[in-house]
Amino acid sequence: MAYLRFAAMIATSTVAMYVMMYLNTWSFDHVYWSQTRAWMAL
Repeated sequence: MAYLRFAAMIATSTVAMYVMMYLNTWSFDHVYWSQTRAWMAL
């Protein structure tokens, strides 16, 4: 059970970090999937 909670914490922080990387984009058109940003979030 503890590992499930730990995995949920890692998944939540990874998604939050990926979203925060797009906070300084100029327009919504510049938001797209980026494998590099996904690796940086991990």
